[in-house]
Amino acid sequence: LMKRSVFTLLLLVVSWTASAQFYELGLGAGGTLFHGDVGAVAFNAEGISGFVPNQSYSTATLRRQFNWHWSTRFNYTRGTIGSSDSWAKDDLKLARNIEFRTAVDEFAQPISLTVVISPVRSACTESGYQSPGDTGGADRPD
Repeated sequence: LMKRSVFTLLLLVVSWTASAQFYELGLGAGGTLFHGDVGAVAFNAEGISGFVPNQSYSTATLRRQFNWHWSTRFNYTRGTIGSSDSWAKDDLKLARNIEFRTAVDEFAQPISLTVVISPVRSACTESGYQSPGDTGGADRPD
C-alpha cells in the first residue's frame, strides 16, 4: 500500500510539472497508386493491381510547437510513383504498352495557426496547455 501511495504521489508531481511537447519527430511509410492515362485503376485493372499501392514511399517529419497559437512542420517525403499499361484490361492500352516509374523527393513546411478564442485563455499555462485539474483560475486570487 505504501509503494502504491508513493508511486501515485510521484506520478502526480511529475504530471503537474511536465509541460507539453514542443518538438515531435515522426517517421512514416506507405504506398502510391497512380490514377491517370497510363495503366488502369479499380475494376479496369487486371486482378488487384488497380486497388493496391504498387510503389513505396517514406516520410520524416519534425514538428515544432512555438506556442498554443502556432506551430510548423518540416516534412520530407521520398518514394516512387509509377504505372504500366500491362495491368489494363483495355486492348488499346495493352497494344500501346507504356510504362513509367518516377522518383519523388518532396520537402514541405506547413504552418498551423490556431485562432480559437477561448474563455479559459488567461488561465492557460505559459505553454498554452491547461492541466486536467485546473479550474480555469476561478479559485486563485490574482
